[in-house]
Amino acid sequence: MAEAATIPPSRLSRFFQSWATRSLIIGAVGAGVDIAVTNVLVLHFHFSWRMGAMTGLAIGGAVNFILNRFLAFHEHTTDFVSPMVRFAALTAVQSVIHGQVVVMIRSAITDVTWPSEVFHWQGAMLEGAKLTFAKVVADILVFSLLHLVMLRYVIFPKKKTVASDAS
Repeated sequence: MAEAATIPPSRLSRFFQSWATRSLIIGAVGAGVDIAVTNVLVLHFHFSWRMGAMTGLAIGGAVNFILNRFLAFHEHTTDFVSPMVRFAALTAVQSVIHGQVVVMIRSAITDVTWPSEVFHWQGAMLEGAKLTFAKVVADILVFSLLHLVMLRYVIFPKKKTVASDAS
């Protein structure tokens, strides 16, 4: 009986096998949740920009933690609390910085005169666009490379394998 030929994995499948790729995709999902929650809180419930950004970040961060734990890092141990505490501490520090960056960006873009022939939005729609822009820029500045490295090496470190004694 002839053995079936092994088909080498495509570049795309190898790309998605990487924890970094999966974590970045999950980060985009978390950012989407974060932006949606922030817009609802600020535009409909009249939260301040800073508090809306921090609350949205906390909810998006929870989604990010859970998805990263199971999908990116395949962490299925019973120890849920230890990585959650490390993630919460990291996110708490970053969320304060992030909230301030959102406010600074918002202040900078509020003073810009938007050309009406290019930008027809007004009122809440314009505020939502400014908020989303500020959040995305702040996300990139605060949560890109450093957060990814912290996820791999502090929050979900690789498990050490014990070498068996072959003597």
